[in-house]
Amino acid sequence: MHKINRLAIPLLVGVLIATFFCRDISPHGHRWFDNSYTMSDFKTLSSGQKATVVLDAGGNIPITGLPITYTDRSGTTTAANVSQQLAAANSVRKYLLFENTSTDPEYVEFGAAATTASLLIPAGGGYVWQNGAQSGQTFNELAPTTGDAFVCLEGQ
Repeated sequence: MHKINRLAIPLLVGVLIATFFCRDISPHGHRWFDNSYTMSDFKTLSSGQKATVVLDAGGNIPITGLPITYTDRSGTTTAANVSQQLAAANSVRKYLLFENTSTDPEYVEFGAAATTASLLIPAGGGYVWQNGAQSGQTFNELAPTTGDAFVCLEGQ
């Protein structure tokens, strides 16, 4: 008869738990903790609020249930080299995404007309302002060619 060391059972249970929680959880090969996110990327939910994490068909993790409503302000430049307002002043804005989907550079500015001295968003580039890093002021865009496309989402 073999004796079992008193530490063997807790150690075995710990290994089984670690193996279960660290294994792939997705048919797409994603892991729960892959260093893609930091704790600052997540919102704190109030009592009674729920966030559901489900992988979509592309293997992405969309988050629903957060208290943000998005307004799509995407479009195209209406006049070459003329600043246009994409979003009005909004003191409750929590999130703003701008993506330049054109082949020209585009410029963005908070609180004033956009100029070529404003924040440059190169062709194919983008920027996200969130968690208080954005301004509640107007948001303006300028591009060199009429019809230059962009994606703009405002969250509140």
